[in-house]
Amino acid sequence: MSGSDLIQLSLTLALAASVALSPCSSLAEDIYVPESPLSNGTTKRLDFQPTVVAASDGLLVVAGGRDEMDAHIAILDPSTLEVMRQIQPKMLVEDVVVTADGDKIIVAGSNGVSTELAVYTDGLNELSHLDLDRLVGYPQLSIEDDSVLALTGQRTSIALPALSFYRLNGNGELAWRKDFQSEMKFGSRGAWIDTTAKLVFVNNATRPSVAAYDFNSGRRIATLQVQSDNSRDLTAYSVFGLVGSECGGSAPASLLISDGSSRVSLVDFDPLFEAFDVKAAINVRLRLLPGTKLETLKDTSSVKPPALLASVCDQSVIWVGNSFSNEIAQFSRNPLTSDLEKVGSLDLPGLPNAIALQPNGQHGYAVLKTAKSVVSFRRSAPDSEAKPIVGDDKVREIQRFLSAKGYLYGSIDGLVGPSTVKALEVIGKRYAVDLDIRSDPAATLDKLRTTLADE
Repeated sequence: MSGSDLIQLSLTLALAASVALSPCSSLAEDIYVPESPLSNGTTKRLDFQPTVVAASDGLLVVAGGRDEMDAHIAILDPSTLEVMRQIQPKMLVEDVVVTADGDKIIVAGSNGVSTELAVYTDGLNELSHLDLDRLVGYPQLSIEDDSVLALTGQRTSIALPALSFYRLNGNGELAWRKDFQSEMKFGSRGAWIDTTAKLVFVNNATRPSVAAYDFNSGRRIATLQVQSDNSRDLTAYSVFGLVGSECGGSAPASLLISDGSSRVSLVDFDPLFEAFDVKAAINVRLRLLPGTKLETLKDTSSVKPPALLASVCDQSVIWVGNSFSNEIAQFSRNPLTSDLEKVGSLDLPGLPNAIALQPNGQHGYAVLKTAKSVVSFRRSAPDSEAKPIVGDDKVREIQRFLSAKGYLYGSIDGLVGPSTVKALEVIGKRYAVDLDIRSDPAATLDKLRTTLADE
């Protein structure tokens, strides 16, 4: 058995153990009801090509353009998508973040020579501006506690990798900088800071691995590497991180990871054991556009991960998309078992370049670069055009029970799919019991509870 096979086996066993140890006493009552899918798409055509999007509960920011001579930043009403303000900065906007209260917008971009950071008010008045005097390849931003900004980038033929942190003061000035040295010599594709636990989670730019570092010393604490279904797939992960005070400071750092195939993993960081804890892994199976190919990023040897991930802080609303598909799948994390339950899907009028969710989960957004549009979806519309999961509630309860016992490796959706059938076949052969979920789900659940009572 190879080293990568051992890693995969250990992660699979860790997943089964974590699910088996999850609380299941309340599963008999099946009290958990996942969030309904967002619905009713509204489309707004823009006068520029949007490439990035960020949202607070009261603010929507869309930015893009073709180059530093055709750059745009627009503030839209999050409900109506009306463009309220728009400016043309003298740099190509490559990423944007919004503080939790929505009063500041931070932008990273290129002026053709170097990378710049700019801080704006919600009225797009510039508060501060910083020329880094160096070019960062494909910069990405994240902000923690509305004060510590992380800037990551990757090595290209004309730019060095970057992992730096800046302090944003009350006046909107980037007043402090700390360069972070890590062994990721080709750079990183995103970093998330937990200022409470003093940890940094970094996504490798060229290999599928995520590492946790001590923020002060730079010491690497743990590494997560999950091999995809395709053993030849060595592209970087798509990662969405939720950490520390960004989400109220009460929950452990949690990451959603797409491994480059159709699989998405939910991973929490355990501060006690200083280790990544794989909670769930699912196959999303989006409808991909035929003939699409991975994009090699300019001036690099790395591939752009096609997966798109977004979540609210309690992970009750999780979006999974792909730049090769016009479908968005919505999942919800079950707080009792940490399963990822599929609740529905929705269709976009084109292929998305980026997605975002409001922290309160009331609206979700996708920007369509080629269609020059932004699309919004809202929660619980009565005339919903979303596609909710219409599976059987009793089947969903059976799936939760199987997952809690460590037999089911997949999403909970109330549909009798191959993962559910396979789990029942394993139990049926092991205990010589007939489990006919299609004809009598209620009797099947009763048999399962009796058969597996001692496990």
